[in-house]
Order: sequence, then structure tokens, then C-alpha cells
Amino acid sequence: MCGRYKQASSAQKLRDVFGIDADGGDAVPAGLVLPGQKAPVIRRKKDKTMLDALLWGFVPHWTQEARPRKLINARSETMAEKPSFRDAFRTRRCLVPADGFYEWDARQRPKTPFEIRLQNNAPFAFAGVWDTWKNPETGAIAESFAIVTTAATSQMQGCHDRMPVMFTSAKAFQFWLSEDTPADILQKMCAPREEIILALTPAAVLPTGHAGSNANNGQGSLI
Repeated sequence: MCGRYKQASSAQKLRDVFGIDADGGDAVPAGLVLPGQKAPVIRRKKDKTMLDALLWGFVPHWTQEARPRKLINARSETMAEKPSFRDAFRTRRCLVPADGFYEWDARQRPKTPFEIRLQNNAPFAFAGVWDTWKNPETGAIAESFAIVTTAATSQMQGCHDRMPVMFTSAKAFQFWLSEDTPADILQKMCAPREEIILALTPAAVLPTGHAGSNANNGQGSLI
């Protein structure tokens, strides 16, 4: 968890909501996002807030495998110590803009997918971490990200015991991206936030992905 989410905002709306200074020139995908697809992320580079499209499926820079395992989620409780994420948590944090995400209620048979969004339908951001990896066989460079997760709030516990870390304010956006935010504050930001009111709606038909998808059950190309 989180295994798929929705990002329907235009590039201009993302610039307005998140105070983006510049973008990397890639088209911003919109629609359902699955592991292995490119999706917009917001990060600080050269003192600017940048909008870029990265692959969802984190690969640490030190991995030497030509076909590495791709990690879609990072547990907030352990990422500061976990070899896969600790460097990225310290120096390569990002925001992952979204309008909602999906989870399956395992208490029902068959499992029922729910679309989960803010009650006011506003866009928000997941906490994320990113890295740059070089394919040892081809030399190709791939940038990828993972979504940070935390324990579920009381609203979500009936559906799942985990949920993405969600930010909804400009102050939170700035603190997560800032190089000056202390690690203990970052950890506190990842705690479950009961004050975020969610709307959970059964999703009778779940779309398969956005236009131009390169997803293949999480095995999208990193070449």
C-alpha cells in the first residue's frame, strides 16, 4: 500500500498549488498511476522547486543489478535506517501530487476497491523519496521514487492498516522539501494525521491507467 493513485491536475494547476519555479520539460501524465509508470514529482534542485516526471518504483543508486527490484513504498518508521532509503530520506525528498488513491477493503468478498480523497476534493501531496540509478549494463540513467507510508488513521483502519503520508498545506510542502528541516521534525510529519478528513467511495469500475502508460504490473522499463 499505496499501490495505485490518481493524479488528474494539469501542469499549470500543480505549479499554482505547489509553488513550482520550473519544470523538466516532460509532459505531465494525468489519470490513474500504477507502479512502473512515470508520474509527476516535485523536488528541490539548485535552489528551485522543480516539477519532473519520474518512474514510480524506487531503485537505490547503489544497486548493481541490471534488473533491480523496484520499491513503490517506503515505511516512515524505518526509512531513516533502511539502507534502501536512508540517503534519500536525508537528502532526496519529494512531493508526489495526487487527487486520490485506491485501496481494497479485504473484509468484503470479493474485495471492494475504494477511491480515497480529501473530503473537499482538493489536490494534495504524498511524502516521497527519490533517487538516480545507472544501469550497470547499458549505462542508461533512471530516476525513480517511492511513496512514504504510515499507520492508518481511524478513518482508514477499517479498510487497511497502512496509508500514504499526506500533506495538505504550503507549510508542510516547504518543510518536507527543505534541506534544513531536522530529521526528528520530518519523522513527526509522517505520523498519522487524524485532522485530515477523507472521503471513501466504492469504485465500481477501476480504470487501468493513464494514456501512454508503460506499466506492466510494476515491471515498467528502467532502461
